[in-house]
Amino acid sequence: MIIGKTGPVPKKKRQEIDKRGSSYTEHQIQCQCEELLNIMGIAFIRIPDAVYRQFGYSSHSVSSGIKKQVNTYLKGLPDITILCKSGKYYAVELKSTKGKQSQGQKNFEKLVTGSNYYIIRSVEALQELIEEKSIR
Repeated sequence: MIIGKTGPVPKKKRQEIDKRGSSYTEHQIQCQCEELLNIMGIAFIRIPDAVYRQFGYSSHSVSSGIKKQVNTYLKGLPDITILCKSGKYYAVELKSTKGKQSQGQKNFEKLVTGSNYYIIRSVEALQELIEEKSIR
């Protein structure tokens, strides 16, 4: 089931969205993907955007040392890291249809194994990845 702004999205409406590309914001896609992973009981790590805002970029009450650490170690991390019992992981960067990777995200992608990094633009695409990789 796909959750829309006001509840489940009817199948006909889903097909319309799929044909023209997702009309959801990145935040909405993140919420949908988190819900899917929780429903499926799949372990994952997600650092909320508020952490970056509070500790990294604009907070005046945080020391410059903390800001530097956040910017150095968290910049470019994927939105979701899926953890598998086998020890494998999948780095998932969530983007809207028009969303583009930041330079930090591109740098992170280069650091990890290419076969473990995915740019996902809809909850359906995440579900396909889960099925394709047999993630449980």
